[in-house]
Amino acid sequence: GVEVLHYGILGRPVSPSLLEVPTVVYAGRLDREKGVDILLRAFAKTTERLPSARLLIAGDGPESEKLRHLISDLDLYSNVTFHGHLSHTELDNVLGRAWVQAVPSVWAEPFGITVVEAMMRGTAVVASDSGGPREIIENGKSGFLVPPGDVNALAEKLLLLLSDRNLSET
Repeated sequence: GVEVLHYGILGRPVSPSLLEVPTVVYAGRLDREKGVDILLRAFAKTTERLPSARLLIAGDGPESEKLRHLISDLDLYSNVTFHGHLSHTELDNVLGRAWVQAVPSVWAEPFGITVVEAMMRGTAVVASDSGGPREIIENGKSGFLVPPGDVNALAEKLLLLLSDRNLSET
């Protein structure tokens, strides 16, 4: 018979409590195909309705400078924090307390390891409907899938999760 070996991820302790303010986190390389610019545009729409929302960006890459300019253009200085590259422990701490993890890739992620880890931590996920995430997320149950590059759809799901702490915690 055929035995399927699933991707091994260590079990994690019960996640720490969510941050007081509604917080979205993005963790990954700052490459064009990762869609962080789409996330920033969507987040700008989200903060119009929910000014207290925060976005934490953990990672580094070639788009870093361009994204900082976009944050300034969108007037998101007080809402967005760049963490740069974090150690595994620091990253775990940031990810564990966020309300939502965004995976806004505009190209098909081969395997959504970040999605699986977020789900294991119990973090709500909003991801582009392509590649790995599509196979992992049960839309509307374990997270939300949105069309890649669709700023409005992403903003709508972020707002939904960030305005409802209970929804983010389930």
